[in-house]
Amino acid sequence: MLQTDHGPEFSRYFVSQVKKSHRFTRIGKPNDNSHIERFNRTLQEECLDDVRTDVKAINCALRKYMPYYNHERLHMGISLRTPMQLIA
Repeated sequence: MLQTDHGPEFSRYFVSQVKKSHRFTRIGKPNDNSHIERFNRTLQEECLDDVRTDVKAINCALRKYMPYYNHERLHMGISLRTPMQLIA
């Protein structure tokens, strides 16, 4: 399932190209997407702030950061565990 806000980038064309079912967040309910917004902020602050705005540089930084985020970084929202510890 793909969930998006009502931004113009999520037009019918975008939705038709995605090979998953799709739903929009509820209008006026900012908490529907709060965990995604928090993840995006963390990603920006901890990984992308010091990276050139070049697709290759961003992809390289993300490849290095995501294993750290999932396996080593402690998350307050899940009792100072890593995501992998939570699902194991």
